[in-house]
Amino acid sequence: MEELPVPIGFPFQREFVPRGCRLPRTEWFRGRDSALMRAIEMSEATPAFRVRFPAKFFSGVARDRLMPEIVLDLLSYEGGIWWPLFIWEADRAPSREISVDGLLRILHEEYDLFGFTSGAGDIVNDSGAIALARRLCRDDEERNLALARDRVRDSFLICGGRAYVRGGQPVYVNGWLNSQTRRYFSITSCGADRSIGPFLGVSFVYRSKEWRAAFQSGDFWLATDRVSALAASGMNDDAAPLIEVLLPECVTNVRFEITLDAIFAGAHDAIERPARSWKPERWGVSREVLSPGLVPADDSTLNKRRFATLSGLFDTGAPPPMEWLARCYYGMSVRHGLDLPLFDVSVFGPEAWLAAEDDAALADLAMWRR
Repeated sequence: MEELPVPIGFPFQREFVPRGCRLPRTEWFRGRDSALMRAIEMSEATPAFRVRFPAKFFSGVARDRLMPEIVLDLLSYEGGIWWPLFIWEADRAPSREISVDGLLRILHEEYDLFGFTSGAGDIVNDSGAIALARRLCRDDEERNLALARDRVRDSFLICGGRAYVRGGQPVYVNGWLNSQTRRYFSITSCGADRSIGPFLGVSFVYRSKEWRAAFQSGDFWLATDRVSALAASGMNDDAAPLIEVLLPECVTNVRFEITLDAIFAGAHDAIERPARSWKPERWGVSREVLSPGLVPADDSTLNKRRFATLSGLFDTGAPPPMEWLARCYYGMSVRHGLDLPLFDVSVFGPEAWLAAEDDAALADLAMWRR
């Protein structure tokens, strides 16, 4: 294994007082630097899954063109599952592989591949106003550079001359397209970790928000549950994508965690970025209510915190924007045999809440949300 330096671009915020002003202003800037990416030989990784997408006709205007069968060989390396880097189409299937050179261009040129702006948009100053600052109040450049470097190293891999992105074990998904007007059946990653926001590389495996409704409602199945997946989707075996399990120990039952995290992520978005039609504070919902479920922890502790948070949100009635999430929450509880409220079953592990050492993590979280 070797580590190669690669150029990267990343956004960051500065808070400053411009000359001639007394009030501080916060603006986004574009930073450019370098990060290390791991490069290994194929012999250093282990084949974990083979994912097959059958040949099909292109969607849209090119319906007369046949897309050939696509086979993705997923690798196991250093405790992660690595997906070949592909562009994914609107009907949830990979179509074109991204080369190593293509990945390097994306890392350097993409505005917010790291998900730092949380939907703030392309508000970027390459230099500009900061040169006229009378006083600098806060500068996130070094912080975001460190995070970007960590995410490049953790999320991307060059193996045998091909580009890979860290994902998770593949799962079958039966969801909706075009605002629930057309069903699709496909294969996607269950996620590289339990983060609920955008993470580096997410768009190269799946687009989390587009898959999220299927994860929230439980319309997905593990690689070993193909019979159940096909029965639910109504698809013929020869027309449906296929997951071949090459490394059985890589299949773990994370259905509860996937559903829980998807519902929690939906609640987080509804509160952090509310629609214009409702105000969370009018329903007595504050941003801080989700904080315990955002602190990194072991799986059983995180299960407990996120479930308890959702219980607090939904047990007394859900605000209108969260009614779908509340239905999914109760459906999840029924499927997994949970009595509400429940704090002592196996999916949660031992009794646990915020430990004293989590105070610093919550303080860092508050700084990040400024």
